[in-house]
Amino acid sequence: MLLTPGPFHSFNREERNAVAVLFGLLMQADNLERFAGLLDWSPADLVDSEVAVEWTFRRDLWNHHALLGDQDALRADILDTLHPPNRIELESASTLVFNEFFGASPRPSASSIQFPGRWSLRRFDETIIDNDEFLRTCRYKWAHNIKPDLVAMTPSGKVLCIEAKMFSPEGPYPSGPADVAVFARRGLQSLSQTSVQRYLVDELLGLDGTFAFLALTHIDTAAGRSVTWSEVFCALDWSSTPTWVQDWIRRII
Repeated sequence: MLLTPGPFHSFNREERNAVAVLFGLLMQADNLERFAGLLDWSPADLVDSEVAVEWTFRRDLWNHHALLGDQDALRADILDTLHPPNRIELESASTLVFNEFFGASPRPSASSIQFPGRWSLRRFDETIIDNDEFLRTCRYKWAHNIKPDLVAMTPSGKVLCIEAKMFSPEGPYPSGPADVAVFARRGLQSLSQTSVQRYLVDELLGLDGTFAFLALTHIDTAAGRSVTWSEVFCALDWSSTPTWVQDWIRRII
């Protein structure tokens, strides 16, 4: 049996736990203002910010309209965003044909426009030949799945988007071997997590995003701003947290 060196916090290395600790701190006193100041984010309505862990805004927005049965709006969103050259045909296509064109998975529906996050890249590789159109479709698909680790959003649409890592590197899109092979065959470069997040916030949602990559050391990414866990925790007040949290933070900084 492996020997336990001490309490879990003394050897825990999970970044989602670190984000949860940070989220808890941001709910206390003026820590959100301190955090925003560290990242030069100063919206006028900062005090009214809503903060979320693993921000699923786009996925849940789609689900909201799907539950309303708003099929025309869902189809229009796809076509208005992607501008496929066969738009006229897709506007009048049956729901089944529409879903088949975009590689709906696991099985194309004949009754409902299906969630883009479940589109199969390998399936629409067969129907979308042009590389630019194909890449637009990939980004749209990925934007429905990506979940920025920590987001603060104001009522006016200002968004502070944080990708947080501890020991893992920034992930690429695509990631699965079969999808990577499709990109290689087409001669396309993979996209980073933070570039897909920037597309999600600024382009797809039309919000005003500020982006940062939070890690143990400074790392250059498409987020454009690098900040360390040490810098963040040193900027915040964690004096009233439980002893184990304070011990964990001291281990990080």
